[in-house]
Amino acid sequence: RQWFESPAPVSASDTKPAQPPLIVSVGDREADIYELLAEAQQHREQGLGLLVRSQHNRSLEGEEAQMWRHLEQSKQAGSLTLQLPRSQGQKARAATLSVRFAAVTIAVPVNKAKYMKKDTPVEACVVELREQDAPEGKGICWRLLSTLKVDTLEAALELARWYAKRWQIEELHRIRKTGCRVEARQMRSLERLKPMMALDMLVACRIMG
Repeated sequence: RQWFESPAPVSASDTKPAQPPLIVSVGDREADIYELLAEAQQHREQGLGLLVRSQHNRSLEGEEAQMWRHLEQSKQAGSLTLQLPRSQGQKARAATLSVRFAAVTIAVPVNKAKYMKKDTPVEACVVELREQDAPEGKGICWRLLSTLKVDTLEAALELARWYAKRWQIEELHRIRKTGCRVEARQMRSLERLKPMMALDMLVACRIMG
């Protein structure tokens, strides 16, 4: 998972408390976990948010259609062009993606309710970005699930841009792991480990640049 932080707006009045900074944890499909979504929902007012790629076509409160079908039935809000890196035998390319988004209330999974006594639905927003004019089965389709509020095209596109930064962040971690060999460090104390981690981060950033 990765973290993004944006500065809190400056309060216009001294009598109003300062808003906490927005901190967003970004994860791939393995982070699409009900408990993680429910935990993020509990801390929404503290400026914490979760953004993950949807892996499960979840059931919704009070609706027959599941989440992905509900999203497909929503109106297209706009489009976005992204520069996609090379992956899985495909060349790097510019892809135009259609954008849809919808607010949903995710029902408690049946097994969680039955065996773990969970009873808290999750209010979330889901964003779909589907590649246009792509060969059948070869275009990308992202369904992003977030505890952040999404009620405009601009908000949906911002989540898409945050998620797209995963490639750079994962490349940075790969360089630190294989190039800097951080896992081979044998420091015996945190005081010695911290400066080494900072040095490795600088080296990795220089290599990426």
